[in-house]
Formats: sequence, structure tokens, C-alpha cells
Amino acid sequence: MKISHVLASIAIFVFCVSVACGQGRNLQGTDQNPTEQKTSRKHKGLLGLVPTYDVIDVKHARPLTPGEKFRMAVQDSANPFEFAEAAVKAEYYRGTNPRKKIGHGGVGYLKQFGASYLDEVSGNMFGTFFYPSLLHQDPRYFRKGEGPIASRLAYALSRVFITRSDGGRRQFNASRVLGSASSTILSNTYYPPRARGVGITVGNIGWALLGNGASDIFKEFWPDIAQRLARNH
Repeated sequence: MKISHVLASIAIFVFCVSVACGQGRNLQGTDQNPTEQKTSRKHKGLLGLVPTYDVIDVKHARPLTPGEKFRMAVQDSANPFEFAEAAVKAEYYRGTNPRKKIGHGGVGYLKQFGASYLDEVSGNMFGTFFYPSLLHQDPRYFRKGEGPIASRLAYALSRVFITRSDGGRRQFNASRVLGSASSTILSNTYYPPRARGVGITVGNIGWALLGNGASDIFKEFWPDIAQRLARNH
């Protein structure tokens, strides 16, 4: 993968971010009733820094339009955590897992970072915008927010394979599974040949879904942790 291609892709994405953020609309607050607005305000960000655009507390919320799903994918891709995660993955691929190593030196690291960041962007675009729009599924995480810890933990993990349709029905989370698979397969076009193969690709899809499960657990329990820390402080 040429460095110019990476930089061009990032430049195009930054342009899309500026356009989307210029819309200035809150995805969870648009056309909501007072109850939805009240619960949505809980999520000001993980650790007070990383915005959570895809977390919602209300049990019944109006469906998102395809445009709002696209905007959510852009916002998720533009949050600081995505850049930090891409940087960590780039370092990991160049050290611990050199199978995905791209190039050498500073230029090589820049290529590696660009590839890692494209992984994040493609995952968001496929899993939050493209497949949810195509299959009419809701890409947001609906917090359980109550009950025993074990029950909430099981609920969070189950969201990897269970989601809501735009009409509010429970469905197999095809958007997430296909999104992870599509993003992983796409990455085979810009990582070295030694990082490809059926077995490697299937394993990478599994790791991506496992990471999604860990993310859902954090989304489920972080507000409780934050409240506890605030009380102690």
C-alpha cells in the first residue's frame, strides 16, 4: 500500500468529518420526547473524554435514518479513541505481531498507522452505516442498565449477535457480523500477503467480534462506574 494512498484516504475522511459534524445534530436527541432526552444526556463520554454516540438508555427510541447512521459512523471514526487505538495497533503490528508489518522507519510507521486507522473506519462504515441501512437494523447499543451484574454481563455479550430492527424487533445481528467480516476481508487488500489466508481471516473476524463484546461490556457498566467514582470523589 502506497503512503500517498493512505494519506489521501485520511484526507477524504477528514473532509467527510467536517461536513458531517457541520450538520450539528445530536443523533440521540433529534425528535426525542423529554424522557429520551433526559436519559440520553447521561452519556457525555467514556472517561469524560471519548464520546459515545452509539449508546442509548431508553427502551423505545425512534429508528435512525440512513443519513443518521452514516453520521454516527463518521462521528465514531473521528473520536479520539479511534486514533489512539490505531496508534496502539500500529505499534503492536510492528513489534509483537510483525505478520502485518508494513515498511520500515518513520514512513513505515505512518503507513502502519494509516492501515490500522482504515481498519477502524471501514469497521464503522460497514457495521454502523452500510449493513444497518441495508438490513434496517439499529446500530446503537441499548443499555440494560439494571438487574444483577451477571445478567447485565450476559446481555452485553449477547449484543454481539442480537440487535434490534428499525421497527424494534429482536434480530440476529447480521450487521455486526457482516460488518466485521467485510472490514477484515477488505484489510487483506492492503496488508502484506503473509497476513492473509482463510484461517487468518476467520481468526481476525473472531477477534474483531470479541473486541466488540468487550466494548459492549464497557458501554454497559461505565456509567455505573463513573457514578461510583463521582460519589467517592
